[in-house]
This record gives sequence, structure tokens and C-alpha cells, in this order.
Amino acid sequence: MTCSVGTGWENKEGDVMNATTTDAGTTRTWCIVAALLWLAVLVLLFVNCGSNPNFWFDESGQFWMSRGQTHFMPPLTPDGTLADVLQANRTANSDPGGFTVLLHWWLAGGSAPAWLRTLPFLFFVATMAAFAALARLWTGNRGLALAAGLVPAAVPLLTRFAFELRAYSMEACGVAVVLLLLYHVGRRPTVAGYLGLGCVAALFLTSRYSLICTLAAAAVVVWWQNAQRPLRQRAAFLAAYGIPVAAACLGIYLVTLGHPLAHQKPEPPDYVQLYILHGKSLGEIAEIFGKGLASTYLGSVLFGATWLWCRLRRDEESGYRLFTPLFIMVLLVNAAFALLSFAGKYPWCPQLRWGISLDLLAAAGMFPTVLMLWKGSALRRQVSVGLISLVVTVAAGAGALAVSATTRLDSDDHIYANLMALGPEKLAGRRVFVEITAQPSVRYLFEYGPLKQYADGIYPRNFQFEVPANMNTAGLPIDYFLSPGTIRKSEFSR
Repeated sequence: MTCSVGTGWENKEGDVMNATTTDAGTTRTWCIVAALLWLAVLVLLFVNCGSNPNFWFDESGQFWMSRGQTHFMPPLTPDGTLADVLQANRTANSDPGGFTVLLHWWLAGGSAPAWLRTLPFLFFVATMAAFAALARLWTGNRGLALAAGLVPAAVPLLTRFAFELRAYSMEACGVAVVLLLLYHVGRRPTVAGYLGLGCVAALFLTSRYSLICTLAAAAVVVWWQNAQRPLRQRAAFLAAYGIPVAAACLGIYLVTLGHPLAHQKPEPPDYVQLYILHGKSLGEIAEIFGKGLASTYLGSVLFGATWLWCRLRRDEESGYRLFTPLFIMVLLVNAAFALLSFAGKYPWCPQLRWGISLDLLAAAGMFPTVLMLWKGSALRRQVSVGLISLVVTVAAGAGALAVSATTRLDSDDHIYANLMALGPEKLAGRRVFVEITAQPSVRYLFEYGPLKQYADGIYPRNFQFEVPANMNTAGLPIDYFLSPGTIRKSEFSR
């Protein structure tokens, strides 16, 4: 038996999943239906979130870092160079900086909210495409592939961060693309193929540090895929994959973590400690895992249980062997996150943004679970591929439509909405104190965003960017107090 991935769906007794035996009319119909669902979902998401101008503290900070500045630079500071971008990222960000650099180049096209949010959205669309390509490799059926591509749009955490101006959607896309390339290269392994996989993985590693868990698990899959090959060849494949990743790790360390001005802290902040397993009681650990199980993470549990059930029964009809690389990834990435959490270094929380890699893998396991259950039961001889396409398309499409219709960029930051409700023109002749966590967002709105048209004669002259202790220095009256959530008359107003 070979450990090469192969197609996994060889024709046995006229296997109905073989694309050549599928009714062409049925496939074409479900391709059209799935394509229309894709269009509806993407349009709904962009209408709901794509032009939202309320960038909260971390998002506006991301904007300024990509301009070569930090969050609290003085108003109207000139933009920096690429070297300034890297310097700002290492001193004010907790990510490697790949997204910061990409956004720096992206800003050449404009600074409007819709344009800025399109960058993370493109990573989300690429994630959907990777899911579809994976399903096509697994089944050879275009209709099922397009339906499977809707699964990420049915996951609230993924759609929520599809538009946030930070690196989370890039990390999720990296997991999906690495998984896809593992399967693609594993079909016909070559040194060049694994080198390409390693280069792509290295680029995505610049998104967020937590992606290293996925890339380490992928190295194990590379070794497993070639278990029947000579040791020298296996080592060559692993080296081809590993050298670009190791080079990226070294480069990231030298530019960020190893720099004396690095922003990264040795311990997670207090709001992250809530999901750190280290030092927690058994009851608290059970509560954390319970919250995770109530999220999309349940998909990983069901996939893992189904794979193990088919494996223990040696149910070759289920095609479980095809999904062994995914099983290895799910198992090892979750184990890595859990170990880091028990060590007090990183949270285990698939229901929140820090666990978006876990959420992505859970979503990736949903479609294979359906396939294994269908192929491993008597239903495969009673249910046509057309009916399976109907079930998958309806389920994935309904979920995607429901989530995309309700996804919002909800945060406590309503600076733009509050200023518009007040009327920016009313700030003429008035002094506005800007609370410290609102400062980067206010700067964006008036210097590059939708309030730029009101800036003349008002900004920055009428704005006081200071800490609260200095609100009334030099006897200057304050008319309005502006925080991320409210704008109100100041107790120091005239």
C-alpha cells in the first residue's frame, strides 16, 4: 500500500462519485445553483460589512503601521518608507508584519473604508476557493466542489474576520491553502512541488505567529505522505518544504522578535489569560473546552470521530484513507494549541479570533465527514450523486446565506457614527478632547477617511490628543469628550 494521497475515489463497481459517470445535466444544474449562491453570499457580506468606516483601535492602528507610523503619532505626520513600516510593526504590533507590508502596498490604491476592507476580504474569498478546490480533488465533482466552497461562509468567526483590517483572514487563508497544496503535491510528489509548498507556507507565516502550529503539522504530513519511499527521497521532500519555512522563521525573528524594540510581550495580556489553560482548575478547563465545543469546533470532533470509526472498522468503502492528511493536521494543530495553552503561552479558544486556525480546520472537516458517512453506509447504493449534491448545496447554501445576511462588524467603536450624528461641522470653534484609545481612529477619519471633507478649519486645530490627567491644562476649556463608544458634553465645557 502506498501512502501517496492519490485520488482516493477510484472507481469501484461503478462508483457514482466518479465524475465521468455523473449525469452531466445534474452536475451542470448544481454548478449553476452553487455559483449563484456564491454570488449572493459574497454580495451580502460586502453590503453588510465592506464599507464600514468604524475602524476600532487595532484596525486603525494597523492602518497607521502600514503608513510607517504608530498609533499615537502627532496629527498630519508624513507617511514613512517601507523601512518605517517594518519599524512601526515591530514596535506596535503583535504579528510578524506580512499583512502590514501588504496593506502598505495596497494603500497605493486608496484609503477609503471599502478599499481597505477589500484586502482581508480577498483572503476570505481565496479561502472559499481553496475549500472548493479541495473538494474537487476529493470527489472530481464540480457541483459538490462549489457547494463545499460555501462552508467557510457558513462559519460566523470566518465571516466576521473576513473584513477586519488585521491579519486573521490571512492566517485562515494560509491554513486552507497549505492544506490544499499538501493534497495537490501529495498526488505526484516532487522536490519542486514541496519547495513550492514551503515557499507559499513561508509567505503565509508572516501573517500571525500561531500559523507555525499548522506548518509544523504539515511537515509531519509531508513525511507521512512518502512513508513508502526511500529515506533519502523522504528527507529531500521534507527539506524542500522545511528550508523556506525555516528561513521565514529566522527572518521573522531577526526583524521582529529578536529586535530590542520588539512589541511582543513574554506573557499574554489579561484579556487573553481567560482562555489560557495554565493554572486553571479542572472545572475551569472543562468550561473553556465546553465553550469551544459549542462553536464550529464541533466539526473537528465529528470529523475525528468519524475518521477513527471508519479506521477501526477498516471500512475501505468510506474512503477514510483519503482524509488521513486532514486528520493528522486536525489532531496535531489542536494538540499544539492545547500544549501552548497549558504552558501559559497561547489561548485555546476556537470560538474566538486567536483560534481562527482551529476554526478553519473544523470547517474543513465538515464536508469529509458527510462523504465518509455516505460512502461507508448502504446509502451510497441508494442515494444518487444528484441527491447528495442537493443535500450538500442546500445545507451549505442555507448556512452561508443565513450567516452572511447577519454578519456585522460589531464593536464598541462608533466614532464615525457618533460624529455624524452630532454633525462634524458643529465642531467649528469647539475643542474636542480625544480619549487615548480613540486617537488612531480619529486621525484616520479626518486625515484619510470619510470625515476628511470636514477637516478644514477644524482638524487638528480643535482636537486635543492627550491623556485624561492633562485635560484642562493651560485653562483651555473642553467642549466635547470623545471616546470610542460615545461623544458627550465635557464637564469642562464652556
